[in-house]
Amino acid sequence: MRVLSAKYNRFRRPEFQIQTTIFEDNGKKFVAKKALSQGAVAHLHNEERNYHQLSKVTSGFCFPALVEKREDELIFEFIEGRLVKDILIDSILADDSNNFVEVIDDYYSMLHHGFEQSDSLYIAPQEMYLTANLSRTEMTMLASEQVYLKQTYLDPIFSNIISTDKGKYLIDYEWVLDSSLPLTFLFARSLLFTFIHRYSYLQPDLFVDIDTLCRKFSLSEQRIRLFKKLETNIQKNIHSRLEELAGYGHPHLGKQLLIEAEKNYEDARRYKNELARASHRLVALCNRGAEKVGLAALYRRIKNLG
Repeated sequence: MRVLSAKYNRFRRPEFQIQTTIFEDNGKKFVAKKALSQGAVAHLHNEERNYHQLSKVTSGFCFPALVEKREDELIFEFIEGRLVKDILIDSILADDSNNFVEVIDDYYSMLHHGFEQSDSLYIAPQEMYLTANLSRTEMTMLASEQVYLKQTYLDPIFSNIISTDKGKYLIDYEWVLDSSLPLTFLFARSLLFTFIHRYSYLQPDLFVDIDTLCRKFSLSEQRIRLFKKLETNIQKNIHSRLEELAGYGHPHLGKQLLIEAEKNYEDARRYKNELARASHRLVALCNRGAEKVGLAALYRRIKNLG
């Protein structure tokens, strides 16, 4: 067996810490998800249940085969294809705004038609953290959406969907909420809070008006502010604060941070290459007099929300 890559979610709460490894065995690639502690085994079992449930109730998506399961590990087939996230990045670097918008439109359609829907807001008793610190006005707004997900599957973001000749594959199943949240929240989560937030250095607004794109999908500033609060509450429930790590059995925090930095080195090197490509493109755009600032303004708003 040859390990090709590994990712460790050590800054989550201990009960959610999972290791994801891509490895090759006898010429075939596989993806292994393993609990990093006995306390995280229940979370891994929950992911298996989510996998089987989603494969039955979703429409228009494919799922990799679950090859083997152990008490603390799940092994899936590896899917060859392109992440939707990478397709969007390539569209930005190629200055192909039409393809970028087409991918976003297709993604919204997949969300709208791919998951079971409900016509009303529902917050499950065990997930009341979702609405912590929301005002009465914000709760009214949250309850006034038109389309809700019957169960809110949080994982179908651009980096968890692989495009292949056979169709679109979902490759992560950790987080399925019993609560019914707005479909537009999941869309905003993918577009604004993960993709644009993480890849803002690529400056997609230099060729796509992100403000117009948000209006197209009825993402007003008020709704973005509300959805950002929901996202913050979700992240607080998943991740440990640094000062909590010692209490969870991490007495050597500095050493732990160093280990994480080393494990993320390959990601950093890849992003460096993306930055180099983006830099050349930005210079060319500046030479043509590109002066749009829609994303910069929107990004500042998102950072300051909540």
